[in-house]
Amino acid sequence: MTRPSVAVVGGGIAGLAAALDLVDHADVTLLDAGTRLGGAIETVAFAGRDVDAGPDSFLARRPEMTDLVARLGLGDELVSPATGAAAVWVRGALRPLPSGLVLGVPSSLTELAASGILSPAGLGRAALDYVLPSTAIGEDIGVGELVRQRLGAEVHERLVDPLLGGIHAGRSEHLSAAVAAPQLLTAARKDRSLLRALGFTTQPSSTAPVFLTVRGGLGRVVRAAQDMLTAAGAAIGLSSEVIELTVAPGAPGATLTLAAGGTIEVDGVVLATPTSRTAILLRTVAPAAAQRLEPVRYASVVLTLLAYPSDALPAPFTMSGFLVPRSEDRLLTAASWSSSKWAHLGGTGTEIVRASCGRIDDVRALDLSDAEIVEAVHAELVEATGLRSAPKEARVVRWPRALPQFEVGHALRAARAHAVLESEAPHVVLAGAAYEGLGLPACVASGRRAAAALLTQLVSVG
Repeated sequence: MTRPSVAVVGGGIAGLAAALDLVDHADVTLLDAGTRLGGAIETVAFAGRDVDAGPDSFLARRPEMTDLVARLGLGDELVSPATGAAAVWVRGALRPLPSGLVLGVPSSLTELAASGILSPAGLGRAALDYVLPSTAIGEDIGVGELVRQRLGAEVHERLVDPLLGGIHAGRSEHLSAAVAAPQLLTAARKDRSLLRALGFTTQPSSTAPVFLTVRGGLGRVVRAAQDMLTAAGAAIGLSSEVIELTVAPGAPGATLTLAAGGTIEVDGVVLATPTSRTAILLRTVAPAAAQRLEPVRYASVVLTLLAYPSDALPAPFTMSGFLVPRSEDRLLTAASWSSSKWAHLGGTGTEIVRASCGRIDDVRALDLSDAEIVEAVHAELVEATGLRSAPKEARVVRWPRALPQFEVGHALRAARAHAVLESEAPHVVLAGAAYEGLGLPACVASGRRAAAALLTQLVSVG
């Protein structure tokens, strides 16, 4: 049987995972509109170190990313954070997050009370969870709605929204629990009381790491994947924007038209692009699928890297960073203290900070110049930590329309888009963060599932 030919459009981690699974069974062409592979993964030289300017870690409890790193020969380079302690900047101070949080929801009111994050009234409202009637939950519910009904506004605004809303740069009121917080949804269905359910299900303290990264930055994963694909014979096209897709009705076959000119003909396609771009490519060949993808909104974020001399701090910063609730009305949404969080970035006399700004409903940072962002972020870091000098180096990295918003019912809409596409254009499949979740393991899983589905379809007609 002749090997099928496949195009993977989009060179983020989902596209790379799909291409790696396909390359042993098909002739693969990987296309990306940008000048590099990796999508949101980017490691840059900063303050004498290689620092991630996109995601800097991934969940260890899901195996997909860990397995990919090992497959690429980097398993021995995996490292965990040097500290798991973090804080929330609320009520005028950095207040350590209590242990036992599940996606920002406490499993113990005793530790929450000791943290000082909630007011006495807020603590009293949270305790009502034990006696309130059951919350009606259908197929899905907003994370914010669930938490407010069970535990009140303060737990939502000062803990859950800074964490989950910050990760997604969105409003947790609209965030799908089924996609973004399945643990909370499972607990809420298990017991009338969310606190009681989480107390039963929270595992004892473990030495196993929660997060992992690759020493030297996650960009090493991208480079290793690119090298493996090239060695296996895949063709990689950068600055190769696809502007049109046509398919052969009822049989394998697709034609991709490139913005730079020319076409590529293949038997099957993986679209690992943001839904806005995917919908444009599908409008003609799969209009019903395109219609289901077009409404997905994306948030833009700005990440600022700052380097300070260690003696600029009044005392050593020993936490991994801090979250900032939207109720504080700051430009900052979070600050990750990379030189404390990762041992390989510390110990040089330089503090490296990754400061995040931007939410789906807060675009102030997008209208500021790089210099204005650095000035504003620095001023807030001074207020939060007592820094006594200006940064000795700074770099602003903008991520426009980077984070898909998983609104209530998203999982069902995504499933319908996949199903409709299989009917309209059976040899075109979808992968990426917009379908199964933002985390790198979820993106890898999405790419691998897309590759498996496409191979199954191509073999069945081969």
